[in-house]
Amino acid sequence: MYKLLIIDDEEIMRNGLSELIDWKTMGFEVVGNLEDGRDGIEFIKSNQVDVILTDIKMSFISGIDLAKYVMDHNLDIKIILISGFQEFELARQAIAYNVSHYLLKPPKFKDIQGVFHELKNQLDSERQSRLQEEMRKEHYEELLSFSKEQFFIDLFYGAYSEREDIASRLKMLDFKIDVDQSPCIVFHVTIVDYENFLSNNWSFGKDGLYQAIKNFFNTEDYSLLFYPVRNMKDKIQILCISQDQADIESLSDNLDQFAKTVKENAKKLLNLELNYKKDFNFSSIVQLAEKSPVDLFQSEEKDDNFNLLNQVKLLDSYISSGDFRLSEGLYENFINQMNHLDIRIICDNVSSLFDMIYSKLEENGLNMDQESRKTNWNEIKQLETIEQIRSWGKNELSKLVYRVEKEKNGTFENVIGRAKQYINENYNKDITLEDVADHIFLNPVYFSRLFKEQTGENYIDYLIKVRMENAVKLLQDPHYKVNQISEKVGYNSLRYFYKIFKRYKGQTPTEYRKSLWGDDETI
Repeated sequence: MYKLLIIDDEEIMRNGLSELIDWKTMGFEVVGNLEDGRDGIEFIKSNQVDVILTDIKMSFISGIDLAKYVMDHNLDIKIILISGFQEFELARQAIAYNVSHYLLKPPKFKDIQGVFHELKNQLDSERQSRLQEEMRKEHYEELLSFSKEQFFIDLFYGAYSEREDIASRLKMLDFKIDVDQSPCIVFHVTIVDYENFLSNNWSFGKDGLYQAIKNFFNTEDYSLLFYPVRNMKDKIQILCISQDQADIESLSDNLDQFAKTVKENAKKLLNLELNYKKDFNFSSIVQLAEKSPVDLFQSEEKDDNFNLLNQVKLLDSYISSGDFRLSEGLYENFINQMNHLDIRIICDNVSSLFDMIYSKLEENGLNMDQESRKTNWNEIKQLETIEQIRSWGKNELSKLVYRVEKEKNGTFENVIGRAKQYINENYNKDITLEDVADHIFLNPVYFSRLFKEQTGENYIDYLIKVRMENAVKLLQDPHYKVNQISEKVGYNSLRYFYKIFKRYKGQTPTEYRKSLWGDDETI
């Protein structure tokens, strides 16, 4: 219903317009009935109004003055003037104030009906356009957020190495970061007694815990930026960047103070104990890009195989998205890490790398010819210099990116289908975004973006939908108690299950079951 305000200094006319016309059937609701434009101005200051139907001449403030007020204050209100033949000149003046329609006195029902039918269609169209624009803006902001987070992961793994590429990407993503002078620090936080905290103190799953910790690092202090780059079960590795070009010592001191506040808040609000440790300091983003990914992704228990697997996963994500430039950059970095090795060892590593890529792309729906894979292996064995290896790999990546682009619709469908199947088979467990991304061998941020683009919904919303639909089915079986159903659909906390179910269905599980079985339900 659109909100209609009626203003006329003639009481009979005013009341007749308000009471004798069935506004609701035309899609309007009368929210006010006033006798002068002065009253109308006061009313719209504190009330929502979509349309004003007003007389053109009144004692204090006329309909034209009211229309001018609406235009001057940029209010989204349609004005319909009621005027007589002798007021034609006044009505013509009102054109300058964006008046929507005119009705001649005394207005006839069919004229009112015609004008408001047209106005309703116009308002519907404008509302739909606004909603579409809001959705586009929301989608853009969400993609921008994905892209910003993904950029620093790309940077860490070595997909960007050239200063010009980094500076261009920072500018495109609207960062206020000086590529040569903004210092940054890599650090990690560790969740103390992780398994025990999850089991006894936390009800919202592993994803919820990771997000809660990340939220502590969302700050209104825009001189500091925080971007998580890796979840490692009980650790989260994070990049802190200074936007005000402070020196590295000042940034280090600010980060120490901020981390201390985060630890205190986590303990006070969640009874969660966190440890904090700095890993690397860099004087600029360029210096960060020059660091080897193997070193950057170190942990107290260093695992080179884990780091290599993450690099391959990211490379597979680039290929799957058709991004040859980032694929090439990451492969270049991969080769550079092996400069010190014997050429035959490098060939073996490259062969293993591409064999893994072929296998994962095949799992995601791309048909990889076995004979071609054998030919590639023979070609690699013939390579004699690192430049030949570099050139061969880039050429092969180019072919793979082209094939994926050519067949991407089928490939994407297969990827999303496998992800959904994994969720449908494991929704009763505490699965995370990383778990699903690992299953289809994609980087988590890339997978999250791909899932939203292909399905129109976020991964977590799909997981909740699957859990809730299964909960609805189980609630129809009187043999299960609500607390049993909560556990069967992946929620260890009955309270949290009630909250999510009510948000999804508009009823609590108990209320839903009572609507089916009456008061016989047993918790």
